[in-house]
Amino acid sequence: MKPYVSIDLETTGLDPNACQILEVGAVIDDWKTPVEELPTFHCYVDNGDYLWGSPYALSMHPKILRRIATKEKGYDYVEPNKVAGWFQHWLMAHGINPDKHHITAAGKNFASFDRQFLKQLPDWEDFVKTQHRRIVPWNL
Repeated sequence: MKPYVSIDLETTGLDPNACQILEVGAVIDDWKTPVEELPTFHCYVDNGDYLWGSPYALSMHPKILRRIATKEKGYDYVEPNKVAGWFQHWLMAHGINPDKHHITAAGKNFASFDRQFLKQLPDWEDFVKTQHRRIVPWNL
């Protein structure tokens, strides 16, 4: 079976046109490697100033916001205009070339939520071409 990339975001709210991404996480699953050994991607998105967000969403992420504000050591902080390039580099380092093939992206909210935010990042759709698949247990 073809590997898939599960992607998850944390954001400052629900509106991809007004709110911002705080954190991007992903894992490549090849269907055979034990979960704890799968390649993972993680970065905090350093937007500089956060111009919009809902109080509820912001209150859910105090640790993330503190890490970004203080640049706590041990984490990657990436400007929005560089996230797509970093993600593409990570995919290619693990044998997935998004220039040649659309990656199969998964995640319970990927199509309806995460993808809408990622499309707002500079160059995302040029660097990372995705197709969405819903993976359900009865199809395995």
